[in-house]
Formats: sequence, structure tokens, C-alpha cells
Amino acid sequence: MNILIVDDEMEIREGMERRIMRTYPDMNVMTADSAQKAIEVLRNQQIDVVFLDIMMPGVNGLELMSSVLKIYTRTKWIIVSAYSEFQFAQEALRLGAKDYIVKPIGRERLIEILRHLKEEWAQEKNRLSDQDEVRIHLKFLRETIFRRWAQGFSVEGFDITALAEQYPKFHFLFINLEREEDSLVKLFAVERIISEWIDRHGQGLLTSLDNSSLMGIIGVNPDVDFEQAKTKLAAELDRTLKAHLFHASPCLTNFSVIPDMVKHLQRKGKPSAVQESASKSEDAVELAIQYMKENFHENLSLEKVASIVYLNPIYFSQLFKQKTGIGYKSYVIRIRMERAKQLLQNRNLLIADVAEQVGYSDLAHFTYMFRKQYGLTPSDYRQSQDDFDHV
Repeated sequence: MNILIVDDEMEIREGMERRIMRTYPDMNVMTADSAQKAIEVLRNQQIDVVFLDIMMPGVNGLELMSSVLKIYTRTKWIIVSAYSEFQFAQEALRLGAKDYIVKPIGRERLIEILRHLKEEWAQEKNRLSDQDEVRIHLKFLRETIFRRWAQGFSVEGFDITALAEQYPKFHFLFINLEREEDSLVKLFAVERIISEWIDRHGQGLLTSLDNSSLMGIIGVNPDVDFEQAKTKLAAELDRTLKAHLFHASPCLTNFSVIPDMVKHLQRKGKPSAVQESASKSEDAVELAIQYMKENFHENLSLEKVASIVYLNPIYFSQLFKQKTGIGYKSYVIRIRMERAKQLLQNRNLLIADVAEQVGYSDLAHFTYMFRKQYGLTPSDYRQSQDDFDHV
């Protein structure tokens, strides 16, 4: 089960993460200190449960939840707040939150909530047929492959013609938002609007290109007046957004024109070609980081990861440091050490097992790297957490 903790207070995030990992070491726990970062996690991971603080800088928790709830329908939301006022709880439950808990959160209360959520999650998985599971994963895969192909990346091993055959006639959709502080949240609202519009008028795909743009295709039902439907959609987008570029193509029959259309529309929606190039570079680094976080226990040589994003290793190394502010090797170590800290909460795991699970076959080398990162050996760190919990 994948859990996301969203809170701008580091002590709250780390405390909840530590308690969850100690009781349920099989759960995968991620954290975010803002709504913007939470959205990035939601876009890249299949999250089952979100523990969400209400009062955060910028976009608050209830705004975030209301924006994404209809897109992530299988995700359970638990509101965590220092405020016990009835109107906050009432609004959270109205939006669809599973529970509303007031800080500080006791260990027994947190574990009780997780136990119920885990039971519910297991029951829902059992209710899903094999066909349902396959359909959900295929939808995610199809959208991912479509996005990569439309952006001009290689999709070697996948036959795009099978997707093209599902849409002998289609309209291409593209929307670019003006980059604002809350553009990610607005993008979710727009994604919901367009997804519902597609479902009402036909069948199709919709996926994000980056943090400020979406693209999709729709094969409209025979009885739909597309121009009229498009006009209504454009009007709804105008009411939702201050500044944006929206494009809906005439009826097309050649699927292969999509990558060129994406390239043209991205250039049109941005101030300069330099910014377009920078956006592609950011996408490559984001894709690399996503791969690294999902495969931290495997060989993560610079050459291997550079090849995954189709870049020269030397250029990729320079680009990675420019975009993240940290060298590639140091970033890999940081990912592995952060996961090691989580695993060390589980007293049933030997330190050698922890080392192996984060990609170190040599225990002495793992101990050296951990101490270099945190100033403590893994054993000392584990003991310090025990001492902290008993304070």
C-alpha cells in the first residue's frame, strides 16, 4: 500500500512516517511539504492513502483535495489538522474524506486508522477482477506510451499502430496554462473538466505533457456536434482559467501527425524556443529521477540512466547537476540513504538486510556511506530513534 503524507511541518511528516514504517514495514511511505509537491507525487505514483494537512502555505489541503478527488477516485483521504472547528471537518467530509483527525496524532489512533484502511484496501483489491486490474494498468501504460511517443521519445517494444487503429477518426486536444504559482492545481481542475467532457461525447485519452500543459485525443460519438461541444468546452475553460491556450483540431485520420502538432503547439504556447528546449531538459531529468526512485536497489550507473532518457552521459551529468543542484552520484546516495532510514525503523530487519535492499552488497561500505551522510552508523541511528520514541 502506497501512502503519501502532506504537511509543511517536517517534524509531523517524519514522525508519522517513522511510526507507519515501524508498524507496517511493507507499506511504501512518501512525503511532501506542499500541495505542489504532493501533486507531483500523485502524478508519478499510484497513491492509495493521503494524510493531508489543511493549513499549508499557498494552496491549502481542502483546495488540493477538491481539485484532484474526481481524478484519483481510488485514493483514500485523511485530513490532519490543528483545527477542531466543525466547519473544517464538515467540509472535509463533504468532499469525501475518510476521516478528520486533530493534531497531535497519538500513535494508537494512527495505527488504528491504518489498520482499517489496510483492511479496506485489501477488500477492494479482492473485489477487483483480473480484468479490472489489467484494465487499470493498461490505461496507465497506454497514456504513458502515448505521452512519450507524442513528445518524440522512443517507445521501442510498443506498437503504436495498435493505439492508432482504435481512433481511425479523431480530434487532437491541447491546452497550455500560463505558468503561475498554483498552475499544477489548476491543471488538475482542467484535467477533470476535459476528462468529463471526453466521457460525455466519445472516448479518448488525456495526459499531461508537463506541469502546465495537457494533450489528448477524442473519437466523438456519431450523434455529437463537435463544433458545438468544443465551443461549450472552451467557454468552461475560459471561466476556470485567466490565461491559456486551447486548441482542438478538425477531424483527423493520420495518427502520425500528432508529434509534429505537439512540437508546434508547445512552441506557440511558450515565449521562446529556448524555454521549449529547457522544458524538454527538465522532462528528461524528471523522468530520470522517477526511474532512480523506483529502482534505487539496482545498478544505477550514470551511463545506464542516461541511456534511459536518451542523452549522452556527459551532457546528462551536467544537465542533472544544473537542474537539481547536486551531482548525479550524490543524488543516488541520498535516495538510497533516505530509504535506508525508513527501513531501519523495522527492528525485524538486520542491518545487512537493509543494506542489500537499498543496493549495497558490502555492509562495511553501506555503513561508511550512511555515517558519511548522517554522522551516525546505522546501528547508532536505529538506537537514537528508539531513544526518541521513549522520550
